[in-house]
Amino acid sequence: MISGTGMATGSEQAPLRIASKQLKLARVAASGTSNTTATLRALVSCPSRRLSLAISVAFEPSAAGVPTTFGSSVWTLTGLRQNPTSRRLAELHAIETGAALPRMYELDSAIRMYRAACTLGIPRDAGSVVTVGDWWLIVEAEPNQLICDRDIDGLLQLVDVRAEFSATETVLAP
Repeated sequence: MISGTGMATGSEQAPLRIASKQLKLARVAASGTSNTTATLRALVSCPSRRLSLAISVAFEPSAAGVPTTFGSSVWTLTGLRQNPTSRRLAELHAIETGAALPRMYELDSAIRMYRAACTLGIPRDAGSVVTVGDWWLIVEAEPNQLICDRDIDGLLQLVDVRAEFSATETVLAP
């Protein structure tokens, strides 16, 4: 990894440029539904092999509660290839399978598209009380080599994360 981009001279360093995108996967409520798990999929695209990605699935409590368990929350992270003619997606290989969430994975790869298939459970605190909050998919991109400022700004704007599931909100509750 590098700590700066652009043309730095002497002891000067240009500020590190990072793009961050977030996608809300699901909301966890104290009660109201009988959905205790949900499987959701999201696509992450990276415009260039000159960018490194950090893909995370994290839980953010909406109150002061601190979850100690996350139910049966796991993900599978898969590299994809998009056919330039048909635009269909084809799986290249599984990068991680069945890894417990919350989790973060860093990628420095020529692969330009990834699928995060997440099975989300209900987080609970030490007393087995449901921790209300939201599950998020977070993607951060940063240059993995020196790139001129003009190029890096354009590339960082093209990093994308989008749902591969319905636009309705998914709510988990006991």
